[in-house]
Amino acid sequence: MLSLRRCREILGSSCPAADSELELLRDQLMAIADIALEMGREKLGTGTASTFHETLELIPREQQEEIVERAAIMEFDGGLRRGEAEEAALQKWARAQLNGKCERIN
Repeated sequence: MLSLRRCREILGSSCPAADSELELLRDQLMAIADIALEMGREKLGTGTASTFHETLELIPREQQEEIVERAAIMEFDGGLRRGEAEEAALQKWARAQLNGKCERIN
């Protein structure tokens, strides 16, 4: 789980939320993420490959190529299994979106 300190780093120093508000927001966002993941698992089954490709379809096409490339690098250069590399690449992209760095994910 994200610490409050990490949440503040992500949101930047201009975030006026009190710790209690930030904690509530973090917990709510984590709950939504858990629900979305569970719904995806139910819809797609447990196959990592189909989940990865179905998830890519929800992302703008120009960013899909970056995610696929990052996953390949993590698999071949980083030594991760394909499913792990794909999941890690999607997580890196999602974090970049949260940080407002939508241009590139590397």
